[in-house]
Amino acid sequence: MGASLAGCLGRDGGDEYPSQSIRLVVPFSEGGSTDTFARQLQSHLSDELGVEIQIENIPGSASLRGAQEAYNSDPDGYTYLMMNPPSTPLSTVINDTDWDITEMKGLPRMRGPRSWSW
Repeated sequence: MGASLAGCLGRDGGDEYPSQSIRLVVPFSEGGSTDTFARQLQSHLSDELGVEIQIENIPGSASLRGAQEAYNSDPDGYTYLMMNPPSTPLSTVINDTDWDITEMKGLPRMRGPRSWSW
């Protein structure tokens, strides 16, 4: 993960990223598998990036409430959605939404350093 995040750190002389806490929206209730995984990553990401990672659980409507909250957030790089594919994308196919999940930008799947034990 360290190498994957290095490009986000602004070492080209511009502003450092991140310069404020990062919001991680989990569109499921606390204690579920997606929430548990997010909480396992929370301290590692915080240590790596040097900022607080704030997990916000927004369950409801088959994960669409939380996904829509992330979709409608400012596209400033400080709000991320931790969804559980295929359930969230499938929910947008089954249920009518006034937003298009394909307009969201995803992050590639990343593996953590070997020192992470989980």
